[in-house]
Amino acid sequence: MDPSPSQAAPARTRQGRVSFPAILAGLMVLWPVLALLGTQGFTPLLGIAALIALAFLPPLPRPSLLLILFASFIIWVSAATSWSPAQDGPLFSGSLATQNFAVDFSPARLMGMAMAALITLGALNSAHHATRLSARVITAVLLIHIGMVLITPPLLAPGLAIMYDDPAMAARDGMQNVLRFANASALAAPVVLAAVWTAPLAVRLAFGAAIAGLAFMFALIGNAAGLLALAAASMAIFIVLLARQRGFVVLFAGLATLVLAAPGLGHAARLLDRLDINLPLSFQSRIWAWQAVSERVFERPWLGHGLEAASTWRETYTTRPEWLAEAVARGGEAAAWQRYPVVPSHPHNMALEIWAETGAVGAMLAAGTLMALGLRLAGASALPRGAQIGAAGLTGAATAIACVSYSAWNEAFWAGVTLLALCLLTVSRAARGA
Repeated sequence: MDPSPSQAAPARTRQGRVSFPAILAGLMVLWPVLALLGTQGFTPLLGIAALIALAFLPPLPRPSLLLILFASFIIWVSAATSWSPAQDGPLFSGSLATQNFAVDFSPARLMGMAMAALITLGALNSAHHATRLSARVITAVLLIHIGMVLITPPLLAPGLAIMYDDPAMAARDGMQNVLRFANASALAAPVVLAAVWTAPLAVRLAFGAAIAGLAFMFALIGNAAGLLALAAASMAIFIVLLARQRGFVVLFAGLATLVLAAPGLGHAARLLDRLDINLPLSFQSRIWAWQAVSERVFERPWLGHGLEAASTWRETYTTRPEWLAEAVARGGEAAAWQRYPVVPSHPHNMALEIWAETGAVGAMLAAGTLMALGLRLAGASALPRGAQIGAAGLTGAATAIACVSYSAWNEAFWAGVTLLALCLLTVSRAARGA
């Protein structure tokens, strides 16, 4: 008689093969270190997981609407390179003989990310079971990450001094890595919530206290994106709990609408400007960037300006004298703001960037993909309640960060989200004894 899932060996399936959930748990041990180093290591970590997952892939399923829309979006984004001013050099440069051969093709990493996500998700879905040990390892690793973030404030100044000799570099690059480290913990929190949802009350209260501590820590270091992520995760969880069976449809319909309505963000930003709210200059600069990018959207509304075109928009605040004057009046250094670009490499709003660089076609494909994903998750009622809440929380947190932080094509961010989605599935499967 076959052993029950709870009796199975932690790292092996009933057939005696090493299970992919156990391998994923082993790889996730690296998560806190990679997060501390600025999260850029999430991309190779997902790549390693995808290479291993090839051995666990089931026969290819029939294409679904979700897969077709997602593939169409990736193909369109890749095609947008052909009319992008950022693609101003040859596709191939150098040579193997001189050891400087290079391929300058941005979509390669996007297609690689998409393939890695599909391969790992397919391998995990085909797994016969996910042991409780794998889920416990993942939960412990993410709790370590959250704990590391909680003790960041007193260690921040001495830590940056040790890692950076140049104070200016510490203030710029060092703090950027710290904020990425903190944002990753906000994304990880919903996965831990799913794991402890059925735990004893004392455990749940302790985790609630840890989340409150995260919010306090984010406020101390000025991490507005992290605070927004926690708030958006809570809102998304509330929607799923309130709407029950249709919760994910409502949630993702809202996200699709958010993408389609992104060009109106510039108008909303102008209205916010008129309210004369004394926002921090870092956030105020986001509002000005959104206005500038929204204007660019209407220059090429259908096809967009091309992939990563925003990185070529280097106009400084000298071209916007009214904004420059306001920044200086509010304490900004005139010389610094005169050199600072209005659009700093990207809009810091993924939906707006999709519109600006891939046009209405890209935005409609992105919105369609989100809507199809919501319909797919509508069948998540078979999942434990904790898994549903974790999925909603991860969606909300990722959406908040996508609205104010990274580029839409930031592969490290999407690798982190994919890894956490894999962890959530593993925790969910272990919870229901699959």
